[in-house]
Amino acid sequence: MANSDCSSEAVVTNRRVPKSVCLVLFSKFLERFCATGISAILVVYLHTKLEFDQSSSTAIYHLNELFTFFCPLFGAILAESYCGLFKAIVTMCFVAFVGGLVVTLSTIGSISLIKILSTLIGLVLVYASLGSMRSNLVAFGADQYVLPGEAKGLELYFPLQMLCIKFGSLLGRIVAPILREDVKCFGDDSCYFMAFGTPTLTILLAFIIMIFGKSAFIHIHYSENMFMKMINSITYALKKSNQIEVKSHWLDYAENKYGEDHVKATKLVLENLVIFLPTAFYWAVFAQQGSRWIFQAMQMNGDIGIFTIKPDQMIALNSIFSIISLPICNFILFPIIAKLGYGCLLQRIAIGGFLCCFSFILAAIVEVNIYEEEKISILWLIPQFAVLAISENFVYISLIDFAYSKTPHGMKSVMTAIVFLLIAIGNLFITFVSSAKFFSTQFYEFLFYAGLLFVDMIIFIGLSKRYMRRKSRRMSDVEM
Repeated sequence: MANSDCSSEAVVTNRRVPKSVCLVLFSKFLERFCATGISAILVVYLHTKLEFDQSSSTAIYHLNELFTFFCPLFGAILAESYCGLFKAIVTMCFVAFVGGLVVTLSTIGSISLIKILSTLIGLVLVYASLGSMRSNLVAFGADQYVLPGEAKGLELYFPLQMLCIKFGSLLGRIVAPILREDVKCFGDDSCYFMAFGTPTLTILLAFIIMIFGKSAFIHIHYSENMFMKMINSITYALKKSNQIEVKSHWLDYAENKYGEDHVKATKLVLENLVIFLPTAFYWAVFAQQGSRWIFQAMQMNGDIGIFTIKPDQMIALNSIFSIISLPICNFILFPIIAKLGYGCLLQRIAIGGFLCCFSFILAAIVEVNIYEEEKISILWLIPQFAVLAISENFVYISLIDFAYSKTPHGMKSVMTAIVFLLIAIGNLFITFVSSAKFFSTQFYEFLFYAGLLFVDMIIFIGLSKRYMRRKSRRMSDVEM
C-alpha cells in the first residue's frame, strides 16, 4: 500500500475497480442497508407491538448492535481458519436472510409468547451473521486486487467501501421507517411486515450476487490455519520463556518449533494489535454523537422555517457529511497532507483523532451558547457533526487499510475484525462512564473527552513512532 509506509510511495498507478470488487462493494451496501433498516425500526416495534417497556427495548437494541461489532472476530476466525472467506460470507448471508425472514413472519398476528421468542431468535440470527461477515467482506474485496500492480486500486477500495457503508446506512434509516408508517397491511395502521421484509430481501439479494459471481472472484486458499498456529506459537513461547537461555524477545523461544518467519509474522500481528488499542477510546468519544449530542439537540430549536428538525434526526448528518467529505478527503485532503509529510496511515489516524477533539470543543462552545441564550437554532450543531464525519474518514479508512495491508496472509480478516471489536469496547466504555454521571453539565463533559482523547492520541503517536522504528528491521522479512 502506498500510504502504509511513511517513507515511500507506490510505483504503480492502476486505480481500476475490478468487476469482482464491484460485486463485493454492492453486497456491502446491501448488508448495511439490511442492518441499519432493521435497527431503525426495532425499538419502536419492540415497544409498541411486542409491549416491551422502553428500558427493555433499548437494552435489546444495544445488545443486538454490540453483536455486529463483537461477531466479526468469530466470522474472521471461521473464514481464515476453516472454510475460507467466500464460503463464510455466503453462509452468513443465508443465515441473516433466515433470521430476517423469521422476524418478518413474526410481525403477522397478535402478540404471543411464540411471536416474542421467534422475533428475538430471528434478531440474534440477523445481527450475529451480519456482524460475522463484516470484516470478511472487507478482506475479501481487498483480496480481489493483484499486487503490486493494482496497489493504487486497493488504496481506493477502502474509501469506496466506506462510501457503500454510509449510503446503505443512510438509505436504511430513510426507507424502513417510511414503510413502517406510511404503508398499511394485515388490517393494521402500520406495516412492519414490509419494513422488516425489505431489508431481509436485500440480504437475500447479496447472497444471490455472491453465488452467481463466484467465478469472477479471486479465491485465496491458505495451506495452514494461521490463526491457530499463532496462538500455539504464543503459548509455546510463554511456556519456554522461563528457560535459562536469554532471548532478545520472548516470542523467539518459539523459533525452534515454528520457524523464524512465522515468529516474525506473529510479532508483527501483536505489534499491530498494540498500536490499535488507543483507538478504542476514539470510538468511545465518537459514539456520543448518537447520545450526548442528541441530548444537546433536544435543548435547541429545530424549527428552521420550512420544517422542524427532530433531535434524533441529527444523527443522519454523520452519513450525509461522510458521503460528501469522502471524495474531498481522498482526492484533496489526503494528497495535501501527504505533500506536507503526513501521508502515512498512522499519521492520518492521529490527525483524525485530533479532529475529533476539535469537534468536541465545538460542542462545548455550543453548550455555552445554549446556557446563555436558550433554544438557539439546531443548525449550530452542523459544524461539529461535519468535523466529526471528516475525522471518521481519516480514522476508519486508515485503520481498515492498515489492518489489511500490514498483516500477514491468513490473519487479515482477523485483524480487520479487531478494529470492529475495539469499536465495541469503546461503546461499552462510554456506557459505563455515562452511567457514572461524573459531570453536572455537558460543557465540562465535552471538554473532558476532548482533553482525554488528545492525550490518547499522543500515546498513539508514541506507539506509532516505535512501530516505524521496528518496521525497518522486520517488514522486509515477512511476506504480506
